[in-house]
Amino acid sequence: MWSTLKNSISLLLLLFIFQHTSLAQLPKKIQNLAGTWNYQGGSGYEIFQVQNGELYGESYLKTKVGMTYYVEQIRVKYVNKNLIYETIPVKGDSLIQSKKSTFISERRRMKFEHTDNSYPAAVKYKISCFNKNKLKITIYPIVEDQKKKVLRLTRNVDGTL
Repeated sequence: MWSTLKNSISLLLLLFIFQHTSLAQLPKKIQNLAGTWNYQGGSGYEIFQVQNGELYGESYLKTKVGMTYYVEQIRVKYVNKNLIYETIPVKGDSLIQSKKSTFISERRRMKFEHTDNSYPAAVKYKISCFNKNKLKITIYPIVEDQKKKVLRLTRNVDGTL
């Protein structure tokens, strides 16, 4: 009887550990963002990589005269069954002055709602279901009658920026 109880407890403990470690991992669709993505029209690019169970990104903008500016850092992590999306401004010489922002997604969705009432109200990432090298980022305004901004990106598969 002691052996059966001991095996049952061990099994429950293993199931508990497996469940909690799997919940802390990023969903596959977020991991699929890893790589370099070029903005349509060549106005910049974003680089994403998965490290230690989180997605890290960097955004760059290119000017018409060929200068490249590091705009912001992005981090996506999975906490308490929700995705947390953070933008972290770059200190120093940046074309755009951004601020630290936190967005939350319900469960594993890739639409992130801003935690305070500032712009943007939400950011949504969508990889094309027909072509995994196409990404659409939709930036939602605070006022609903304002126009959404849509960015179209293509995965960089040849290594050029």
